[in-house]
Amino acid sequence: QSHTMAALDNDARVKIKTVFEKLDVDGSGTIEAAEVKQGLVDMGFSSSSTTNEMVTSMMSSVDADGDGKISLEEFTQLWEKNNTGETSGFGQVMFNSLFSSLSAVADVVDVSTLSSGEPARPRMTGTPVQVLFDTLDTDGDLTISAEEFVTLMVVAGIGGGSFHADERGARHVMQQFGFDKDGNGVLDETEFGELMEKMGESMDSDVSDLCTMFIEALTTTDDEAE
Repeated sequence: QSHTMAALDNDARVKIKTVFEKLDVDGSGTIEAAEVKQGLVDMGFSSSSTTNEMVTSMMSSVDADGDGKISLEEFTQLWEKNNTGETSGFGQVMFNSLFSSLSAVADVVDVSTLSSGEPARPRMTGTPVQVLFDTLDTDGDLTISAEEFVTLMVVAGIGGGSFHADERGARHVMQQFGFDKDGNGVLDETEFGELMEKMGESMDSDVSDLCTMFIEALTTTDDEAE
């Protein structure tokens, strides 16, 4: 048993091992690129959006010893980083989303905490739209505020003409285009999903591919800021 696993309580060890084994389809004791790719497709990402480059980015962000495979020890280290808010970059964000999706299936609760010390909500799981929602929802309140929506406007190139990529412009898009249906000034997950569907239609793009592109842009921006 690894040092990292030994340091965890029994519940945590069971959770991690359960999710690890769901990804390790061939039972080899390691997670390989093909298994990660299949996990993403099962999670809801389109085959076209799960490119080899995307999977390679995910693998390299976790594969500490560089052997091209993810061991249980490396998987556990990622889980610990997620719980302490230390994950960064596109690869780790996507791997955590995959972990969370499989955790939900296994009825596993994420026990990470916010910087304030208050219990955090479980990370968003499932579809690419939900992963993007979770990435944008920086304060973890299960809504996208005008301030948070500005971030998406910038990476999506939304703005110009009668509105700009600022909070005022964000409120304009959210309200005037009918996405903020209850008029409370924020987008919940359903409203955000409808917005992304419309955006995909207007850009003639698959929603999964579009969300993956935005997630990568957002996490790349975060890396450069550091």
